[in-house]
Amino acid sequence: MKVVFVASVNGKSKQKFFYLSIIGVIKELGHDVFYEYIIKENPETINKTYKRNIKLHKNLIKNIKNADLIISEITHESVSVGYLIHEALLYNKPVIAMSRLDSTPNISIFLENFTFIPYKKAFEIKDLLPKAIEGVNFEKNKRLNFLLTEKLDEKLKNIATKNNTSKSEFLRSLIRSL
Repeated sequence: MKVVFVASVNGKSKQKFFYLSIIGVIKELGHDVFYEYIIKENPETINKTYKRNIKLHKNLIKNIKNADLIISEITHESVSVGYLIHEALLYNKPVIAMSRLDSTPNISIFLENFTFIPYKKAFEIKDLLPKAIEGVNFEKNKRLNFLLTEKLDEKLKNIATKNNTSKSEFLRSLIRSL
């Protein structure tokens, strides 16, 4: 599986041990992981030139598009990391976000395809991350649009309400049962 690891370059000075622990677990599980830019970049090199930043950004987005999973360390809050997570979710990529904080930092826990894992110590990563990866739904959703008459739409709405679900979920369950 192709995994992209994202984390704050600015936070690396305090978080590098945890970044490397997460990367190590991903590699131990046998996955290909793209992470090198976090280890070799620093705030000074990132801010060096505009062209270099554009190239780095395009490469990150390309890797996110081609990835099966995004894993992020978000203890050190970063607009850039938040943006990359947002992009991953737009591409319908599952995201696992890990943080040494006790609570979810400024993110919605209701995001689809998003898993938040708090941890305190590096040794916890070895137990928590593999379980989180196993729990990820890699099934991609496809949009299906079609037209219904008002009468059919009302009937579908009534059936879905009766089953305590949405119209979309009712149709998915109906198709699965075929």
